[in-house]
Amino acid sequence: MRMCRTRRKILRNNERLAKASSEGRSIDVPRDQGYTRPTLLVLSPFRSSAYVWVQALFAASGLETLSGSDRLSSDFGPDPSVALSSEELPDKPKDFVQTFAGNTDDNFRFGIQLKRKEMRLWTGWYASDVILASPLGLRLALQKDGDADFLSSIEMLVVDQAEVMSMQNWDHVQHVLSRTSQIPQASHDTDFSRVRQWYLDDRALNLRQTILLSSYDMPELRAIYRGLTNVAGKNRSGHTFEGVLGGVREGLRQTFTRFDCANLNMEPDARFQHFTSRTLPSLLKSAVGATKTVIFVPSYFDFVRVEDHMKRSDLSFEAISEYSTPREVAQSRQAFFTGKRAFLIVTERSHFYKRNTYRGAQTLVFYALPENALFYSEILHWPFVPPKPRVGKDGRMKEISKEELENAKLDPTEVAALAVFSKFDRFRLERIVGDRQAARMITEERSNWKFA
Repeated sequence: MRMCRTRRKILRNNERLAKASSEGRSIDVPRDQGYTRPTLLVLSPFRSSAYVWVQALFAASGLETLSGSDRLSSDFGPDPSVALSSEELPDKPKDFVQTFAGNTDDNFRFGIQLKRKEMRLWTGWYASDVILASPLGLRLALQKDGDADFLSSIEMLVVDQAEVMSMQNWDHVQHVLSRTSQIPQASHDTDFSRVRQWYLDDRALNLRQTILLSSYDMPELRAIYRGLTNVAGKNRSGHTFEGVLGGVREGLRQTFTRFDCANLNMEPDARFQHFTSRTLPSLLKSAVGATKTVIFVPSYFDFVRVEDHMKRSDLSFEAISEYSTPREVAQSRQAFFTGKRAFLIVTERSHFYKRNTYRGAQTLVFYALPENALFYSEILHWPFVPPKPRVGKDGRMKEISKEELENAKLDPTEVAALAVFSKFDRFRLERIVGDRQAARMITEERSNWKFA
């Protein structure tokens, strides 16, 4: 592993300089380090992910001892009492189980020190070779201490599972990256005679290797990628998308509507205007669309805006966001399913963290396309979710009757989906309908596309 080789080289140079000094000889001082010791920064969304990273780093290092492994296992490792598996959660998608199978605490940070034969965890920032943290945890540490100098000499930066971080708070990622590879504000006992020249020339960003890992592309990730300035260049790998329409029940009517917007900064306002002037009025005019309708809103800011508009319009609805309590979710689900409320508004983050299903819908409206294409096909499956056995007032489990099962059956032709998009949603659209189809839907004059 490169870090181990670099560390061994520094130690050998220390010995050479000490020996020359004791013998009264003068030798050239090697420029073999940065302002501070940490050279690798890994950003990971959950403690479970950090646990995997430590195991991988230790295996790759070839070192003999991992000091602090007991604390790592207890604070970051899997808990058998709450471990998740596909067998235990048959109703949850596999990607949900994989993401949330371990410790999902997103507030952590610690240093890792590499010695000759030992990898030592929980070391101080300036004594560490590796910093492993969540964006939230590291940002809180930076704000608390007011010190980011230990990030000044990062040679490799890894952002792992960026798609999960986008569901947390992307602003934390941007904040941490803005404080990395900057000239330090204090000396920290640095031997400037051994500092590499590019650090002294303020070119740390030009020599830093940045690795961005995500299961799908996002504008936020592209923005970081465009700002990378490594002198060796940069490379972006990806793959073509076939779309997820094949996972939708045959016969279900799907309409994709494009609205025009020339300016990205005006896109949120244009989308809201389209919803209030066209989408919602058309739903209210329809006997089917005016009730039993789910409105999926990816952004929480848009969710608040839509919720406020529907309140002012005195419409019958329930709203579920990532901040809703389990009791509020249960009450909203029941009110919508029984028909007491005509509309149900759901955010993408609430679906990401819970993967609940909401029965009773016959019209599914996507205020904006989801970042994760799997969510599109999952949501279009909601109307066909069969009823489950439930606990009665006497505390006993009640079986589902044949009559209930028969009444719950819904023909796909009775369900309709409406998805609204703009030319700025190309990444999301590609993942849902496929690359080639998305190119046509973005560039051709027609604004409505129907699939069944």
